Amino acid sequence: MLTKLKEISEIHEYLASIKAGLAQILDESAKQQQSLGILGEQMDHLKGELDAQREKVSSFSVVVDELRTIKDTLSKEAHEFRVLKTQTQRKIMDRFEEDLTTELRRHTDTLRQDMQAYASVRKDVSIIATDIRTTIAELEKFTAISKQIKEADFNLNKYAKRLSESDQEKLKLMQRIDGLERLVSKIRRAKS
Repeated sequence: MLTKLKEISEIHEYLASIKAGLAQILDESAKQQQSLGILGEQMDHLKGELDAQREKVSSFSVVVDELRTIKDTLSKEAHEFRVLKTQTQRKIMDRFEEDLTTELRRHTDTLRQDMQAYASVRKDVSIIATDIRTTIAELEKFTAISKQIKEADFNLNKYAKRLSESDQEKLKLMQRIDGLERLVSKIRRAKS
């Protein structure tokens, strides 16, 4: 259970690191958007100056063409930045989903193995309990028969030997039950 809690806390730490990285990317994105805003303002200012120059001197059309090229380049770069931002976010989310899926599969497999082990032990305990019930029933039969038999009709040595064998078998079965109960409790504790 402690390992599962540790794994969950590791997952939380991993998620926190991803969130921190995402926050950093978003901060950088915001800074770049501010830069783009400033560049946009500068472009607007240059356009105003260009209009003023065009009114004064019409021979500077070459400069106007260069400014248009700069504007197009800036627009392309802004578009590329937006595409890059979207791709980066998508990659981060894909990686997060992949890591989460891997962790969930690993934990599911472990849980499935624990359930199979528990089912196997439960079946064994059920068989042993049936054997014990049968043994107890046989002991009760022997006890009933022994009450009905007179001492003269029965050799005590043989009876004592059979009783001792039955007691030993009962002790063995009780020890197996104790061992299985401890195993079941260990499995239950491991699940918790």
